[in-house]
Amino acid sequence: MKGQLFLHIASLLTTKVPELQQIDVDRGQLDQADLTGLSFPLALIGFGETNYQDEGQGLQYGESIVDIHVVQQHADLNTTTPAQATIATLLDFPNKVYLALQDAGSSSFFNFTRLREQANQVRDGLMIDVLQFVTTINDDTKRVENELGRTEVPEATTQIN
Repeated sequence: MKGQLFLHIASLLTTKVPELQQIDVDRGQLDQADLTGLSFPLALIGFGETNYQDEGQGLQYGESIVDIHVVQQHADLNTTTPAQATIATLLDFPNKVYLALQDAGSSSFFNFTRLREQANQVRDGLMIDVLQFVTTINDDTKRVENELGRTEVPEATTQIN
């Protein structure tokens, strides 16, 4: 389900925030000393805890936390007095990500709702904002599996294709 959720978010961001040069899963890229290979502005998508509630008959609803790191790089961030217009543009950019995701949903994911924002962390010429959303996952993969007739769990030694 997380793969589908990632693809859904990436599709929304690609369509609604075309300024983003890169959308990826957060794998700790910003913790590396070498940022070669990253294109800015970028969005890194991280998945937090998901709490599931069993509805029976192969259906579960999961409330899932999604963190979106919006990362911008601008040469003016390295100066002592960046232009006010530049700062205003950088400060407003994460709102585009919020507008792209807020209330967006699909048949597998209920509407995204922003929970909180950690704004304006500046380091090494990067401005990093973290937007945290919650969505409810409609996980019916077990139901679909049952409908396809697979009713037994393969043994650990059996290769699953």
